[in-house]
Amino acid sequence: MNLIEPKEFLSRIPREYHNSASLGPYITPFFGRMYFGRLKKIIRMVKKLDREFSETLEVGGGFGLFSVNFKDQFPNANHALVDLMPVERGEVVKEVINDEFHLIY
Repeated sequence: MNLIEPKEFLSRIPREYHNSASLGPYITPFFGRMYFGRLKKIIRMVKKLDREFSETLEVGGGFGLFSVNFKDQFPNANHALVDLMPVERGEVVKEVINDEFHLIY
């Protein structure tokens, strides 16, 4: 299972957003490892279900680290990410996740 590592993901996000509170868990060394470990565990569990997903919804997706990795593992799923964020940050998130998702903000 190839996942996008947090450092690679962070490199996609413009510098002016690196101090954003919703980005903190991804880049704080201790919490980042915990978060990324949990992300891997969730994706492994879902893959064991041996199902194809036609649609997925992520609520509170932040900058989209989970979304990007989920979409890589389940490329045929239509994925929607919902989060409360200002419009300009929503545009950054769309760019980070490569417009492959339906983003609601």
